[in-house]
Amino acid sequence: MPDNAQLSALNPITDQEQNRVHEPTDVWSDTFAAKVVVQDFNLAETYRTQNCDWRWRNANELYQAWVSQKYWEGAPKIPRASIGVFVAFEQIESMLPKLLGEIFANDPWFEAEALGATTPDQARQWRLLLHDQLDRTRVREVFRRCIKSALLYGNGIMKISWVLREREHLEWLPKMQQNVQNGRVTGFRRVLDKQTKRKIENRPQLEYVSLTDFYIDPNCFSPQVTDARYVIQRKLVSVDDLIAMRPLKEYKIPADDARLFEWARNKPAVQGDNTKSSAELYRMGFWQPTIDQSVDPSAARIEILEYQTDHRFVLVANREHAILNIPNSYGFKTFYDVFYADVLDRFYALGICDVVEGEQRLQVALLCGRLDEVSVSLHRPLVKKMGVKVPQSQNRVKPGQQWEAENPKDDFVFLDIPNITASAYLETQASELRVQKTTGVTDLAVLGTPSSGGNSAARTATGVGVQAQASSSRLKYIVENIEDTFIEPMLNDLVKLNQMFPPIGSTLGDTVALSRVSLSMRASAKMQSRMALLQTFPLIFQTMANPALVAEMAIEGKALDWEELFRVLTDMTGYRSRGSFIRQLSQEEMKARQQPPPEEMLRMQMQRERIEGQERIQGQKLESQSQSEREKQYSTDQTDDNYAMIELAKAIMAASKNGEDR
Repeated sequence: MPDNAQLSALNPITDQEQNRVHEPTDVWSDTFAAKVVVQDFNLAETYRTQNCDWRWRNANELYQAWVSQKYWEGAPKIPRASIGVFVAFEQIESMLPKLLGEIFANDPWFEAEALGATTPDQARQWRLLLHDQLDRTRVREVFRRCIKSALLYGNGIMKISWVLREREHLEWLPKMQQNVQNGRVTGFRRVLDKQTKRKIENRPQLEYVSLTDFYIDPNCFSPQVTDARYVIQRKLVSVDDLIAMRPLKEYKIPADDARLFEWARNKPAVQGDNTKSSAELYRMGFWQPTIDQSVDPSAARIEILEYQTDHRFVLVANREHAILNIPNSYGFKTFYDVFYADVLDRFYALGICDVVEGEQRLQVALLCGRLDEVSVSLHRPLVKKMGVKVPQSQNRVKPGQQWEAENPKDDFVFLDIPNITASAYLETQASELRVQKTTGVTDLAVLGTPSSGGNSAARTATGVGVQAQASSSRLKYIVENIEDTFIEPMLNDLVKLNQMFPPIGSTLGDTVALSRVSLSMRASAKMQSRMALLQTFPLIFQTMANPALVAEMAIEGKALDWEELFRVLTDMTGYRSRGSFIRQLSQEEMKARQQPPPEEMLRMQMQRERIEGQERIQGQKLESQSQSEREKQYSTDQTDDNYAMIELAKAIMAASKNGEDR
């Protein structure tokens, strides 16, 4: 029996609560929050049970091509043909790789556009950050499950959240330790040193949400979650996970573990559990989601209803009381929906199984009917004359069988079986063509070959190209819907979360964190300008690098940004290692760049040698000229000396003569 807390959650809201409109900033009481969540959940579950769960169980049956075993009437031990035909499986598994290939055709697979005063370099940093974060969340696998759910059931749900926590983890670091014997070091050995370190996790998290665990406002008028008043995710959370939330002041977790174990033993079931178990049932297995498959008490699970609006976030445990009742700090619902074929004014869409069900059952009936006819032809019914005694065990024909009769030709006659299903395979081919027209996944698009039976349009290359283009346009339309309503809203919300919780240790500064960017996809037609730019880039590059244009820009005080040109080139080609194109020069390279080129150095060396030669010749001339002048001067000086000696001798002789005279 439910306790008082659960009864209070199921009781209608009071007259006072009915006559009050809560503002986004108003505080909800825990009792009112529990009533709103539980009763809104009951409304959403009732609507989904009546309209969708039976379709999803039917989709599981078609995808796995399950056919119940039939027996011949009056012969319960003689089986009839019961062979499944994988029409839905073939269409889903053929379309899924095509869609994923289009979405992740480029690397990076999305683009960041700068808004307002934000620079292209800041937008580029945003793209690198988000690309790295999404890679860590295994984004391709999450997308694959969501898109497969959309193809199978009609809708696929993804959830984004932010992980901000500090946790301890052990690290084993190697180090060398001395071996000491008798007080002497005899050697060293390698040991592992256990160290406990604290690690801060601050990152986004993507999560695939099973459609059977997702409940939405029945009044939602579009396949986009943003148009719903509320959404609810039903989860089964283990007891130890709830115990780990006790230290957080926002959570109201009972301090008594026994109460948590009681909740785990009495967790309620929903119709969605039967939808989940049907996937195993059609494989001749058994599985019940609410049964805990562990003997560990801490692994026992408790039902948690996560209720979200744009302004409120509530967790209700076991439909009894609110364990978390806070405003929605994100400001938006964190669920995103991908759909296959939407139904106007409704949230739940059509899946491939919905549109090919009739054709698959027709093909199963044709195949099994044809095989039953072949079986009857191989084992034709026997008509015997009245009065002829044949034991019951001998009624069926088998090798080596013997019957006794006076007139065998008249006493025993095998019925002639008309070939009624001779055209069964032609009908099957016609059914396959109708399926391909419905889904757009044709043999020509998937296998590169026309359908069996052929058509007149496949006789020429032009006709084949038109058919392939038509099939591609069908898939392209689905890809564009996925991008516009599923991926791009998630990417832009991820930008908001990064601004709310700036990544620790990121290269993003305050300027970038406060910048405005818009994230868009590359796979759809709106990104085809990238290919056009890639084709015209060589001509544009030659024009911009023209020396005359560069000189004219220098006159105006402007210069060409080579780094930006290389970024444009790497963005177009999808080359991720951008740092290898442009790098900073080393000091040695800077000195080498400051030296003149080899031709100039050779010319300067020749000029220097010529000047040195001229100086050497001029020096030789000057030296020769100086030698002549010295010789001439010497000759003059010698002559003067001789003249002086003569004069001196004359003076001496004159003096001698005067003395003799005296």
